[in-house]
Amino acid sequence: MASYPGGGMMLEWQRGTVRWLQRQFGAALRSVIRHDDESYPHLHAYVLPTTPNMRAADLHPGARAKRRAMDAGASNKAGDIAYKEAMRLWQDSYWQDVGARCGLERIGPARQRLSRAEWRTADRVNRLLRDHEAKLQSVRRLHERRMDREYGLLQIVKRYIPKQAWDMAMARAEERIAEIEPNLSDLVHDTESGLAPEPDFEP
Repeated sequence: MASYPGGGMMLEWQRGTVRWLQRQFGAALRSVIRHDDESYPHLHAYVLPTTPNMRAADLHPGARAKRRAMDAGASNKAGDIAYKEAMRLWQDSYWQDVGARCGLERIGPARQRLSRAEWRTADRVNRLLRDHEAKLQSVRRLHERRMDREYGLLQIVKRYIPKQAWDMAMARAEERIAEIEPNLSDLVHDTESGLAPEPDFEP
């Protein structure tokens, strides 16, 4: 189960979590269901072994690591250490692929030795970052749609103009794209302030 603490990137978190699960389990991942019946939205993933013995432990990264260690002659204690390390790496993988991109903390307040007030401050900062990233994604999608539309128009124009003029138009379009992409963060700020101009594309 994975839960999201709230903020503007819930859909990105949901999609990212499903993609991560697909990479982790492949065909063994049978369904992912979202529940909204608790404080935070959360996803339940259902995974079924694809091997004939149907051993669920074969899908568990910690259980696999411990079994490999003990098969190699390690003690039970060493196997437990291997189990914990594998689970830590597994959680790191989720955070790097999904959590960090959605502004989520990797470690809670107790493990970070933070007071509740300090952790709440850090959490507020992360929420602001999540909201900012969500707005950035929204602006990026807007400009992608605009560029797709302009590209479609260029494809139509291409039929009726000489190749040299077409090459010049494409070069100018690529220059405009190169100008816009580095400034998406500024566009988010301007959008929030009501100052953002309409994107201007010239063929």
